[in-house]
Amino acid sequence: MLLLTLVIVGTSLGLAVKTPVYPVQIRSVVSKMTAACQKALEERRSRVEVELPPAVDWGVEMKKQSSSGAPSGTTGNAEKIKKSNREAARLFTEMFSMLQTTTVVLFPTELEALEARSAWSSFKGQVLSLEASSKPAKGYSKLRSRRFTAEEQEAVLLSSDGVYIPDGCEVLIVAGPRAKDYKQLRKICVERLTDETCVINLNGRFEAVRASEGAEGDKHKWYEDTFQNVFHYSPPALSDKALGARELLLYHEGPGAKWLLGEKVKKEGGVLGAIAKALENPFETRGTWDAKPTAEEMAQALAITVA
Repeated sequence: MLLLTLVIVGTSLGLAVKTPVYPVQIRSVVSKMTAACQKALEERRSRVEVELPPAVDWGVEMKKQSSSGAPSGTTGNAEKIKKSNREAARLFTEMFSMLQTTTVVLFPTELEALEARSAWSSFKGQVLSLEASSKPAKGYSKLRSRRFTAEEQEAVLLSSDGVYIPDGCEVLIVAGPRAKDYKQLRKICVERLTDETCVINLNGRFEAVRASEGAEGDKHKWYEDTFQNVFHYSPPALSDKALGARELLLYHEGPGAKWLLGEKVKKEGGVLGAIAKALENPFETRGTWDAKPTAEEMAQALAITVA
């Protein structure tokens, strides 16, 4: 009641009290992401992209204790990113809880898939990996023989592209694919699955993939023509050297919404500062676009030079 009174008083005095557009609490991010994905599904979009910040702890899995008594999560940044991708994928399986039995989560490696199977004891769908067509690594066959049925292994051997997707799959969540995985992703999404299967590319970092591989003709056109971003909540693809200490967020909240480039700023104190903090809006908008902005467009909005 006090907060509502302050907002009403501030508005009546002509003070600038903006409606927040950048969620900062995890529950708010998940809520808006869910709403954006539901809208995309209602519009019958079956190839969607979601980008979330790397290495975020979504609080889905309980922290495990190591033998030394320290949390096992205190590992390198690469492991934190994998855990974050796994937790985000689990959020999506809950989002599609009514379709869990026909949901498949596809990880880049069999080790990541094994970690997910171990952590998701209640998940009723299937957890697979893109490594099925790769040369088996040491110990890989033992992992597969413990986790895959004979029918699945046979399907992999007979498959032209080496990736097993079970019949009847209605939701396919591809969690954190690497640059080299996009070739198989194309086969799955363009050649194998129909529009009846919803494919979610979760944290695929396509901009980084395209930048690392270079613009080679129409190599990436299939992805841009096939997938549409429905939720983006992640730092922009700009170099740390150009940004310095600036904290930025590229935000897109569903089909038809604007792309917003926000910068985290220190809010003033007093009543207005308390209102801004309570409304979860620590960002100020530096740029707005109808389509995803390029690095050059974002640099221009920020008055910086792209290296």
